[in-house]
Amino acid sequence: MMNKQVMPTIVGAVILALLGGYVYFFERGKAPEEGGARPLSRVLGYNANRVWKLQIDRKEDPIWIMRQKDRRGQTWRMEKPLKALADGEEATRMIAELSDTVVERVLTENTQDLKPFGLDQPDWELTLATDDGKTHTLLVGGKDPGGSLLYLKPKERADILVVSSYSMDGLQMKQADDLRDKSVIGFKKEDVQRFELTAEGQTIRVERAGADAWKITAPVAAKAKKEKVNSILMSFERLKGTKIVADNPKDLKPYGLDKPSATVAVWVKGEKEPRVALLGSKDSSGDLYAKGAHNPAVVTVYSYVLNDAQSKVEDIKEPEPVKEEKKPANAPANAPAAKPAANEPAANGPTIDKPIPNSEAPAKE
Repeated sequence: MMNKQVMPTIVGAVILALLGGYVYFFERGKAPEEGGARPLSRVLGYNANRVWKLQIDRKEDPIWIMRQKDRRGQTWRMEKPLKALADGEEATRMIAELSDTVVERVLTENTQDLKPFGLDQPDWELTLATDDGKTHTLLVGGKDPGGSLLYLKPKERADILVVSSYSMDGLQMKQADDLRDKSVIGFKKEDVQRFELTAEGQTIRVERAGADAWKITAPVAAKAKKEKVNSILMSFERLKGTKIVADNPKDLKPYGLDKPSATVAVWVKGEKEPRVALLGSKDSSGDLYAKGAHNPAVVTVYSYVLNDAQSKVEDIKEPEPVKEEKKPANAPANAPAAKPAANEPAANGPTIDKPIPNSEAPAKE
């Protein structure tokens, strides 16, 4: 059994080692800025809004995404591990979160030996490219003994950055499918000029008639219900799939998309061509196969959107107001309408004051 007098010595040694490690890793460093820490983008000197490329270089599954311009503005594409459309919102959010990562401390002394920081053979790297032609590459090292801090090293600099390990966990676990574009159709409601719903052989066209007013122009001309139009647009303004089931399939028949159950076409301000969504058949779980005209991938969406896509004219059309029967100008206030009711006797028919003539009365038995 260990001598009781030895125990305090061991405990003291452990505490001293921890304090020494703290001093070794932190006190020799300096805060990024007097008065507090700074976000990673300021430490490296770039603007997150100007990042056009992000590379997550991991040994097994690298992910590269890049921003491009097309007729709709900015589009994000995936270059690795496959060439495909990327989710622009997710890419922008991920870059913003990375750029906002707080650098707790910058270590500037005795950083020649990278092994204590796990940076001699880093598991992965991050590279950001900005519109001004600059690139910023970060080597991602190991964690501190407590596991709450992580070491990063700018590839072209000698100093080492200390950040919270939790700030990088999400990025490290990011999978390519998380960044794939699963959009079917998207737009801003205020930009919509008209839309068409095609289902069961009929196309309903609805056009804007004011800031918050709509009209049906085909197959009939009528005022449209504002609430119903808003419901339809809300269903499709940011329609994204829950998962990708096929990449650019040559045959759409297995998904019911060769002859869609419904087609939604939306014309937005400033664009000549419509944004189109195709809705197909249901899968075994009841979800709906869908595809955007801009996206080669087939995805699944929740089936409730089919109800709006298959709306009838009667669902959208504003009911005609009921017309009141006009009374003669000289009629008293409680007089009936000029048109007699169905159960009233005709003007020339018999009344209590005008009995049936004897010649017309039925013969007595």
